[in-house]
Amino acid sequence: MPPDSVGPRSTRWANARLPPVCLHGKGVRRSHIESPYGIVAFSSLLLRLPVLLEIRATTPEDAGTISALNADVQQIHADAHPRRFKPPAPHTFTEKDAKDLLSSPGYFGFLALDAGAPIGYLVAEIVRRPETARQFADEFVYIHEISVRPGARRKGVGRSLLDAAKAHGRLLGIPMVALDTWSFNEGALHFFQKNGLVPFNVRLWNQGE
Repeated sequence: MPPDSVGPRSTRWANARLPPVCLHGKGVRRSHIESPYGIVAFSSLLLRLPVLLEIRATTPEDAGTISALNADVQQIHADAHPRRFKPPAPHTFTEKDAKDLLSSPGYFGFLALDAGAPIGYLVAEIVRRPETARQFADEFVYIHEISVRPGARRKGVGRSLLDAAKAHGRLLGIPMVALDTWSFNEGALHFFQKNGLVPFNVRLWNQGE
């Protein structure tokens, strides 16, 4: 999702320290490794990729990379709703915007790399909602942004990023994952439902007509 497609905010936050890089060595047969921090790395052999796919936690130094990768998803939304979304440009989601997002309380991210080249990313948030007169307390991992470069899609990269976010939530005792996506994005809807997410809330509009 682009940066303005945000989900619920919360009044309480939890951060967990994320480690740097987790890699497979040659000959490793397992499809993934879950560290105590929820990092997941996948074997290029099992994914049928020419090189090793690396999934690692983001750092503030990755802000420029996240900013650049965001252009793909921004373009998709601009093509579908040009009256609402601007096409990607140097000012639409800057390196500072990405750094501010990654450093926000409760936020965390993962970067996918193919032979050291960034091919995808995920930014999510730990949301903790206190009990109110109308609702029970709730907590979940909210995925704000996930994107994979067009040439790297359908190779398990998005699934690897999503699994890393799920593993990080389980580390904190939070198994629920939530997100939002636009109805026009049928590929994203299929991907998320294929990976165990189901619709639970529907937003409608008349497009100003």
